[in-house]
Amino acid sequence: MRVLVCDDDQDSAEALGTLLAFSSPVHVIVDLGFDGRQAVDIARNTRPDVVILDLEMPVLNGFDAAAAIRATLSPPPMLVAVSGAPAAVIAAEAGSVFDHALRKPLDFDDLCRLLFKQ
Repeated sequence: MRVLVCDDDQDSAEALGTLLAFSSPVHVIVDLGFDGRQAVDIARNTRPDVVILDLEMPVLNGFDAAAAIRATLSPPPMLVAVSGAPAAVIAAEAGSVFDHALRKPLDFDDLCRLLFKQ
């Protein structure tokens, strides 16, 4: 499985990438980006199965990046929004573009259940 993690908090992106690469129940290749434009460019080049996007990023926010990825890749990858906003706000705002929305700080077990259907 190939996963793109994109968050402007570089430490958060790297930590999640490391967890996915070394603690997932399946082999995961992780690519990292740190703004919305990088997310779109990396997704076009690597064609990930899953894209995890922070909603509030520079250059392109998570919504615009997700819309660009969805419009560019066919079939589109699973798009997962992450934000520190209240869960209900994330779900309401992200529902039109994203497949799933999760609140920060992420619960790694919840993310694994979502990604790996455990």
